[in-house]
Amino acid sequence: MAIILLRFLDLYITYLYTPDLRSEWNPLISILGVSWLGFIFAQFLIVAFVSSLMFFYYNRTPTETVQKDLSFNDFIYVYFFGKLLPWPGRIFSIPTNLKRHLVFNGFLFMLITIIISCLAIANNLLLMSRINFYESFIGKYYNAFFPVSFIIITIFSVYLFFGIEYRNYKKAYNRIHN
Repeated sequence: MAIILLRFLDLYITYLYTPDLRSEWNPLISILGVSWLGFIFAQFLIVAFVSSLMFFYYNRTPTETVQKDLSFNDFIYVYFFGKLLPWPGRIFSIPTNLKRHLVFNGFLFMLITIIISCLAIANNLLLMSRINFYESFIGKYYNAFFPVSFIIITIFSVYLFFGIEYRNYKKAYNRIHN
């Protein structure tokens, strides 16, 4: 529900800021030249895609407790590949559990969509406020600011997901082995 509300709010504030979409920086519009109808349809597809992935995250089963007390890095490897291998064997491993990838991507896309939506709303509100420093900063560093922000948000989201899953694993492991 939050994603739908945030996407709608972003579209509404975008409309208030640039009804003709001439000042919109979203690549769908600035590069591909999509109209309002296409932009709204793309938002619908994004929400539908993220919602379908969220289903897997919210309906996940707890990570099975492995008999070995794993480090954080080893846990991440076992999460995707099912068993712990020595380092040389990890290079050519193939993930074994598709559902875990769907769970991971459900969390990742959900959190990234929420954060990006909030940033887009804040960006448009700041541009509507005509704050000179912000306008000059974004105008000058736009090509670097948003991709770097996206990379940082993605790294944060991945680390948060595995931090939550590892914490749950450690609780379950300690409950069984202590």
